[in-house]
Order: sequence, then structure tokens, then C-alpha cells
Amino acid sequence: IAMDKEDIVRIARDIGTFDLSTRPGVCCMMAPPKPATQARADTISRQEEGLDVGDIVSKSIFGMVTHVLAP
Repeated sequence: IAMDKEDIVRIARDIGTFDLSTRPGVCCMMAPPKPATQARADTISRQEEGLDVGDIVSKSIFGMVTHVLAP
């Protein structure tokens, strides 16, 4: 809150994290390609029943680790 964007960019360059921070976001890897913005609760409940949460978490973590460690 106390810094403007240029301050943050300068600090990121100074500490060597700028290049990493400009890669496509990790959050983008976890978001669906076409998210619903006005989903109905019953539709969400039906779709959640078929989710393998453990698999989703594993793939997300693997994707984040691969993304962060990639050259």
C-alpha cells in the first residue's frame, strides 16, 4: 500500500524476482478457461459431486512447482 508500482518493480529487479513475477501467473493455471460468472447453486452442487479434489490439488501443486522451477 505504501509503494507505487515503480517502487515495487525496482525492488523486484534488485532482489532478482522480477523475471519470475512476470511469467504467466500460477493462479492462471488453476482457473477454468471459461469461468461462470452467474452460476446457479444447484448446478454447482451437481458439478462438485464429480470432482476429485485430491487430484486437483496434486495437479495444481505439480503445476506450480513446475512453473516456478522452469527456466
